[in-house]
Amino acid sequence: ITITITDTDTITNTVTVTPTLTGRALEYLRPLEKLRSLSVAQNINIGDIGLRALSPQLTDLNLSECRISDAGLDDLDHMVNLRSLTLINCPRVTRGGVEQVKQDLPALRVVRV
Repeated sequence: ITITITDTDTITNTVTVTPTLTGRALEYLRPLEKLRSLSVAQNINIGDIGLRALSPQLTDLNLSECRISDAGLDDLDHMVNLRSLTLINCPRVTRGGVEQVKQDLPALRVVRV
């Protein structure tokens, strides 16, 4: 598998990936222990599959314009360090799903929908 990283910031440990990444490929990012911020925005190949594999060390996650649903949000419950979650233009995510992820992740302070 090839993951193309389009932007990195070593100060904030941020990675932005190309919009061709699949949900199953997210597991290959988990060993990046210093990764704190991940954007897979505008990636229609990202759905609910693979979200469970994301690193619990992430503090910022952008899933905007991905094909995730409330079921996928349920799989984020292991991300105890997550402080910011962006879900702009995710039509399969409901208000109830957002409220549930807020309850599941007490460190979560910012949710953009």
